[in-house]
Amino acid sequence: MPLNYFCIHRLSGQIKVTKDFAFKDGDEFQLKIRVTDSDQWGKTENTATFKFISRDECKDIRVIYEEAVRFCTRISPANGQMSCPGGECLKPLYKWREAVNATEKLRVDCASDPDNMEAVIQQYSNCIGKSRGYLQCPVHTNKLNVFKSSLT
Repeated sequence: MPLNYFCIHRLSGQIKVTKDFAFKDGDEFQLKIRVTDSDQWGKTENTATFKFISRDECKDIRVIYEEAVRFCTRISPANGQMSCPGGECLKPLYKWREAVNATEKLRVDCASDPDNMEAVIQQYSNCIGKSRGYLQCPVHTNKLNVFKSSLT
């Protein structure tokens, strides 16, 4: 790590970051802080070592989202009918919504929706759910229920 990313206030000992970091997913950094002090009882020295690992928590969610975009952007209602899209669209839509809603942190950090897939979910909300005539598709530990009429 380049020097001068941190500044230690000489009176308070408070550590501040002086520059932005440009992390890549998986980068590892080790920060070692050595503090010395001397008084009438002698010299004191303490060292603390911290390991930082940069993680992109939204990476897997973006992969699911991009799959939904790939399969769902070509959908348009035929003759004004609102028939259900196929499972290749509905499965990643469902997985994306479940992944984003898994925790509050993911809802805040990973809910980016530049291709407006949430509108597709709302438009076809009747295609995902429980019904007498449905096909169950395993998704993680949950099940996605897709109406049979949606499969082509």
